[in-house]
Amino acid sequence: QMRAFVPVKENHLLSGIPVHLSSVDLKEIRKNLFGCKPIMEYFDLESDDAIFFTCARVFPMPSTVASVWLFLGVEMPLPEETVYALAKEQQRQIQQVAESRLLAAEQRRAKKAPKPRDDDSDSS
Repeated sequence: QMRAFVPVKENHLLSGIPVHLSSVDLKEIRKNLFGCKPIMEYFDLESDDAIFFTCARVFPMPSTVASVWLFLGVEMPLPEETVYALAKEQQRQIQQVAESRLLAAEQRRAKKAPKPRDDDSDSS
């Protein structure tokens, strides 16, 4: 499975919504977009640093029908508290991985170490 590389600024969040319509009438498209609750949440964002984007693709179909695909989204900065929380969680995960690798290495060494032999010379 191939994934597209979408560059996102550091400490930012990228969010998008796909919308499918069967009309190229602008009034109909506008009505459908303003009736979409997630898109309205984008419009209510109170951030001057948010970057909005849109992408549209129209596919002609038989009988003058069109398949209209829109992708609307926003790239917005994460709040400082979220950045710190994510960094702390990432640091905790790194620590857990390091500890599990150390434990696995110790277990491998313990398996490879020669086992002490019982000497029969003590009983004679």
